[in-house]
Amino acid sequence: MSLTFYRTLYYPFVVDNVHSSSIYQPAELAKMLSVSRQTVYKGLRDGTIPSIRLGRRFVIPKAAIEKWLESGGTPSAQNEN
Repeated sequence: MSLTFYRTLYYPFVVDNVHSSSIYQPAELAKMLSVSRQTVYKGLRDGTIPSIRLGRRFVIPKAAIEKWLESGGTPSAQNEN
């Protein structure tokens, strides 16, 4: 089974172009912020880092991260997780 077929079958909402341009993966965000992946996941779980939870997956919109960083990295009441 090819990877493309597997991703289409099990993760139909992941589109490479949209995925790479509008959201961050936890590992990408960790690298950008110079922190560990575990630190990012802790922030995602406790609501410090803005995200949307889809089942077990965190979706981290780039626009929300830019706004969060502009506000000094403080959690807002509008987190969507």
